[in-house]
Amino acid sequence: MPSVIRVGGPTPPPPHPSIVARVEEMLATAERPLFSFEFFPPASEDAERTLWTTIRELEALSPDFVSVTYGANGSTRDRTINVTRKISQETILRTMGHLTCVSQSAQDVRRVVGAYADAGVRHILAIRGDPPGGPTAPWEQHPEGLTNATELVRLVASLGNFSIGVAAFPDIHPDKRDPELDARILVDKAEAGATFAITQLFFEPDRYFELVERVRAMGCDLPIIPGIQPVTNIKQIERFAELSGATLPESMVTRLRAHQDDPASVRAIGLEVATELSENLLDGGAPGLHFFTLNRSLATRAIHANLKLSRAQHLSRPGPTSPVSPSSASGFALPPVEVVRRFWAARLDDDRDAMGALLDPGVSWRVVGDGVPGARAFDHREAVLDDLGSADSGSWSHELTNLIVAGDQVVTELRATMHTADGPGTVFDIVAVMRIADGRVVECREYRGQAFARVSASVRDGGSS
Repeated sequence: MPSVIRVGGPTPPPPHPSIVARVEEMLATAERPLFSFEFFPPASEDAERTLWTTIRELEALSPDFVSVTYGANGSTRDRTINVTRKISQETILRTMGHLTCVSQSAQDVRRVVGAYADAGVRHILAIRGDPPGGPTAPWEQHPEGLTNATELVRLVASLGNFSIGVAAFPDIHPDKRDPELDARILVDKAEAGATFAITQLFFEPDRYFELVERVRAMGCDLPIIPGIQPVTNIKQIERFAELSGATLPESMVTRLRAHQDDPASVRAIGLEVATELSENLLDGGAPGLHFFTLNRSLATRAIHANLKLSRAQHLSRPGPTSPVSPSSASGFALPPVEVVRRFWAARLDDDRDAMGALLDPGVSWRVVGDGVPGARAFDHREAVLDDLGSADSGSWSHELTNLIVAGDQVVTELRATMHTADGPGTVFDIVAVMRIADGRVVECREYRGQAFARVSASVRDGGSS
């Protein structure tokens, strides 16, 4: 029986995916566009329940990272930090915290960066932020604060080894309304330590490509990820556009207003518009898409499905019997934890091709201990896939509850539930110890029943079994 290697203290927390691979590293090596989601801190218990429903629904899509917006005022700032910490520690999502200069001293900013670091958050989106009067109001610097985002980037970079993102403005910043200045400031932020940028919302792909061209003409290769705002409400999107300085194309407004009394039609048109924009951006070479979710998942999931950006789909290849390793095309081997994250995302989607792409042809798979179904063993990929795809007398769902990295091994704890016509039935826990080589699972041991209890305790106590 293989050893389970201790990682950290007596009760190791899940690893923070943000320290496994940084966004800029993924952008440099990815064989497909990245995709990510933005949330905002909830203001009430009901809003928090809605947020966590959305997070769990979008987590199943295996985004490359998620971010949480920032409010500088005391209670909002605390909510931002708390939500960001909770996502980082209770999910397997790579988490990025936003940070602004608004209404804060430099010391306040340092404390927030420290709180992020304590939570294991190593990605920060550093933006100046809008003054209390809105984006077109005169900037009001805190007496002991920072002047702009470039100073903020420089400060964050001085405080530790953070991956720093910044904002970009395809529709020109509403403050100065100077496209060349916007590009120059973006270059300055890159020189200060930023490693990628995410745009504000916009609706015309040419504006994005023009911004990229201006930045490249200045000798800067900073990756710029487009921000996508699904349109589901006319008044809401007009307000967002006013605040951000984004131009609403007349053709889009005409299409929406023709159906303004039919919310379902407005939503359908909005999703179509967002999908078209996303397709044009990706066709033109955009390195990814960052969706502004407004703490709702339905529109984002619909666009994601339209684009077929699912990580599992991008990893699969035409033939289910001869999948290609996700690392073989470029020679870049995915980190073991990333392989496991992708495998379980594909498992939850019951995607045989995607699972096969992540399993070595001669994978050794053993199920140990009592449980449902019983103990068994397989020594090649197709047998494993057949077993994972079997439904028996009902259908199974799995919830990933813990994930621990140990060199080339990744230990996952899961809760499996059988669903029948009468509702949820048998529930049992699993520890799966996977060994990864060259971007594929080469060995897995599943422990159930009494074996689960023994191995799980060994993991938490730092021993072996």
